[in-house]
Amino acid sequence: MPNGWKQLALVAGLVAVFSLLHYLTPASRPILHGVWRKMYFVPILLAAFWFGLKGGLVTSVLTSVIYLPHVLSQWAHIHTQREDAIFDILLYNIVGGLTGFLAEREKEQREKLKQAQKELLRADRLKLLGELSAGMAHEVRTPLASILGSVDILSKDPHIWGGTAEKKEFLEILRKEVGRLDKVVNDFLNYSKIEKKEFAACSLNDVVRQAEAILRSHPLGKKVELALALSEPLPSVLGDSNQLCQAVLNLALNAMQAVGEGEVKITTGVNSVGGVWVSVADRGPGIPPDNLEKIFTPFFTTRSDGTGLGLGIVERIASLHKGEVKVESKLGAGTTVVLLLPVQEEN
Repeated sequence: MPNGWKQLALVAGLVAVFSLLHYLTPASRPILHGVWRKMYFVPILLAAFWFGLKGGLVTSVLTSVIYLPHVLSQWAHIHTQREDAIFDILLYNIVGGLTGFLAEREKEQREKLKQAQKELLRADRLKLLGELSAGMAHEVRTPLASILGSVDILSKDPHIWGGTAEKKEFLEILRKEVGRLDKVVNDFLNYSKIEKKEFAACSLNDVVRQAEAILRSHPLGKKVELALALSEPLPSVLGDSNQLCQAVLNLALNAMQAVGEGEVKITTGVNSVGGVWVSVADRGPGIPPDNLEKIFTPFFTTRSDGTGLGLGIVERIASLHKGEVKVESKLGAGTTVVLLLPVQEEN
């Protein structure tokens, strides 16, 4: 039995037991009745702590309804405890409501504290990672440029490398691997350069259109169909349009790589609390549940040619813009990633 049902059963059981004790104890035993009456506070407090305001009030009202007939039926015999009994019934509801309210507030504060601690740890990790990435990228890029330059010189002069097809193939492999390393370095640099700048009002729809223009010229754009569904009008957001465009590009490229051939849909809209969002949806293979918790972790990737920084960059950009990223994925049905952003506050 789940813990919630066990707790509910315990509360209901205690109310039932103390009610039976009230009804079965003779009116001539006022001290026992006083004890049973006070014991009602136990299930009321437990319900308030476990189920919040609603649980505390429901239990206190239920207790009052069950106990009140006993008080009325014994009214002539409990003249010394009438006021105490009526006061306790009133107190049940006050304690249930107040304790439930405080329990809910404490739970909310605990969740906020946990989230703040998580954000602080993530911010420290990202800052350190950014500094390390910048330093490493700077040290690696110079020798990479020298290697690539040497490969270009060798490939243009067959007398140097022998002119055989096999050696030419080796040179192409070397060029390809150097290019892949250069991409990793560029990702490191992009990751480390993400910082809060002077934000300005910008349109999320314009950001999506800017990203679409870039994606159309990408090699994957020749195979994958991009479908836009932009809500008009859309409130402005306060941010850096280039960074937001980078976030949309990263999400779209991930989706395009997932489908290979097919359709990727980019949608914008306004949510119920007044924020704006952009979603990127694909009908690819989906993400295994075990990997969903790891996809924003820097350097985590399931692709042989990936660096594992794409979604980390998206999350960092979202954090700088006081937004968040949500992912929904189902194996065999595809993945939808939503970037949520607050709207620009009016002066």
